[in-house]
Amino acid sequence: MVKFDQLEKLSDKKFLRIVGLPRKCFTSLVEQINIEIDKNQQQNPMKKRGIKGMFSLEDKILVTLYYLRHYSTLESLAGIFQISTSYVHNIYQKYSSMMVKIFHVEGAKSLSSDTLTTVLMDVTEQEIERPKKGQKAYYSGKKKDTP
Repeated sequence: MVKFDQLEKLSDKKFLRIVGLPRKCFTSLVEQINIEIDKNQQQNPMKKRGIKGMFSLEDKILVTLYYLRHYSTLESLAGIFQISTSYVHNIYQKYSSMMVKIFHVEGAKSLSSDTLTTVLMDVTEQEIERPKKGQKAYYSGKKKDTP
């Protein structure tokens, strides 16, 4: 199981390679998310109740950053952190939306700006799975519809 306590002992170079952020940026992100959580709890005081989990705030941010950095499946993250897939999904949804608020990520319309100079796109290809046997049920044999 990977925990922040174990990564904290690593050198700055290894920490950067694994997490994707320098240690100072990571601690700053933790502080900003902690402030965001406090704001949310002041607005919704009834959500303060509940059992405290065994997962620290740093570990939850680490799960989110692992997903964004390595783009692995939720099942593999659940195996790495030894938690359930649904809990990984809940953590990712909650903390990625907080990161969007903190970093003020604008919507798709911001790309139409005249001041935009560089665009970075992730264009990784995903192979489409097709059945190896029994393909007849899915494929009529026709190449195209035109005569």
